[in-house]
Amino acid sequence: MRKLRKGKNQYVWLTSALMAVVMMSGCGQSTSKEPVQNEPKNETNANQNNEIEEELTRDQEIAIENDKIAEITEEVEVIDVIDGSTAVVINEDGEEETVKLLLIETPDNIPEEESTAEFGIEAYDLTQSYLDGSYVLLERGTPDKDENGYTLGHIWLKTTEGPYNFSERILLRGLGKVVDDVDASNMKYLDEFREYEQSAKEEAAESDHPINIWAVEGYVTDDGFDQSIEF
Repeated sequence: MRKLRKGKNQYVWLTSALMAVVMMSGCGQSTSKEPVQNEPKNETNANQNNEIEEELTRDQEIAIENDKIAEITEEVEVIDVIDGSTAVVINEDGEEETVKLLLIETPDNIPEEESTAEFGIEAYDLTQSYLDGSYVLLERGTPDKDENGYTLGHIWLKTTEGPYNFSERILLRGLGKVVDDVDASNMKYLDEFREYEQSAKEEAAESDHPINIWAVEGYVTDDGFDQSIEF
């Protein structure tokens, strides 16, 4: 009887041990199926894709900017510069046009009439250095002619960093002021121009000598530039 009970106890113990092994094996298989190890790999791939997209972003932006400007402009050749905000161009039809830049005014520079205003030469020199003899993009205004028959518009320059409005250069240098006495449909870039003008004003305020048209109080007026002001 003692041997029989001993064998029975051994059987129960072996059965329990076997069941424990099976359960542990099942738990191990369940754990191995969890997709935890895949997460870091997916995250790395996502980061790599983002880096590639970031590298292409600026090139794509420039391409889009060029396409947008091309849709609203025509290429013209600048053959002469009259003053800081006026130039003579040859259009796509081979015709000559005198273009006055919209929304800005620069001091006069008319040597033959002895009418050269303060900063008039500087404004003329800036425009000549950028535009004279160059092919540029002309964005016509709406309407595109003033009462004197001059073409109203914006001149865009093409660079490797994308096109930019030439009037930005004049305003940032403080060699021209913003004017808004034009048709409402021609105020497209007014807010941007105001920001450029403000930047030139702040630069003049920080300087201890007349660096631009905003450097002397009273020189810039609603009607133009006061030549009686001494610099």
